[in-house]
Amino acid sequence: MSLKDGKPKELSAIIASQNAEGTIEACLSSLEGQNADGLAEIIVVDNSRDGTARIVEERFRDVKLIKVSEPSLVPQLWTEEAKRASGKIIAFTTAHCVPGADWLSQNLHHHQAEYAAVGGAIENAEPASVVQWAVYFCRYAPFMPPFSAHQVGQVAGDNASYKAWVLEKYAGLIKSGFWEAVVNDQLCKDGHSLLLTPEVQVYHGHSFGMGAFCRQRLVHGRFFGAGRVASAPPIRRLLYIVSSPLVPIIFLGKISRQVLAKRRHRWAFTQSLPVLTLFVLCWSLGEFLGYLSRDDSRERSKG
Repeated sequence: MSLKDGKPKELSAIIASQNAEGTIEACLSSLEGQNADGLAEIIVVDNSRDGTARIVEERFRDVKLIKVSEPSLVPQLWTEEAKRASGKIIAFTTAHCVPGADWLSQNLHHHQAEYAAVGGAIENAEPASVVQWAVYFCRYAPFMPPFSAHQVGQVAGDNASYKAWVLEKYAGLIKSGFWEAVVNDQLCKDGHSLLLTPEVQVYHGHSFGMGAFCRQRLVHGRFFGAGRVASAPPIRRLLYIVSSPLVPIIFLGKISRQVLAKRRHRWAFTQSLPVLTLFVLCWSLGEFLGYLSRDDSRERSKG
C-alpha cells in the first residue's frame, strides 16, 4: 500500500470513470464537500472518450486523476489504483453515481465494526429515461431502498467499501479486475461478515446508452460464466450449458420480485420491462458463451 504525504489516509475513494461528462462534476463536488478534514483521498481512474478527464483536471485540482488509454471494464479500472491506494478503508463507486452528503463519514463509521465490507443503498436519480430505469433495475434492484441494515453475501461494487487488508489478502483474485462478487464470495467462505446498510447511499445518474449497456452485459456475463466453470468438472460445465435457457427467466423473475416487494417505482418498472428484458438476454448470452470457453484467463484478457 502506498503512502501519501508520509502517512495513510483514513479512506481512499476510487471512482471508475467511463464517459461520465454529464455526472462527474456532481459526483466529485459531493465528495469534496464532505472531505474538508482531508481524511480521504479521492481518486478517479478514467478511460473516457468524452470530456470527463478535462473536467477533473480543470475543476478538481485536489483529486488524483489516473488516465487509462486502453479499453477497460469498470472492475479493471477499480483494480488499476486499488493496489496503490493509501487508505485504511478502500471505497468504490463510479463517476455515474453521486454519493450521498455523508457517504465518506458513513463508510468510516460502519467500518469501526469488524465488517470486512460495507455496502449501501443505490437510488435512481430522477427524472430518468426508460433506458436508464432499465439499467437501474438490471444492476441495482437488490440495493433499492427501503431496507434495514443486515448482513449479506453480496454488496454492489458501485457502492461498497472494504478494509484495506481485504485487497492485500485477496490480491490474487483482483489481478484481472476487482470483480466484487468473486471477492465477496471468498470473504463469506472464509468466515468474514459483510454489511448492507441504507445509511451509505449513492444516486445513480445517467450512465450507458442502450447499445453500450447491451455490450457491457454481454461482456460481464461472459466473464461470469467463464469464471464459474474455470475449475468446474466437465459434468458441472455441461449442466450449466444445458440449463442456460433458464437464466433469463430466473433473472427476470428475481428482479421482478425485488422491485414489487419494495412497492416503489412500479410504473417505471413496467415501462422499462422490454428494455430490461433485452439487457437480461444479453447477459444470458454472455454467460452461455462463458460456459463454452476453454481458457478462463484468455477470456478475461479480452475485456
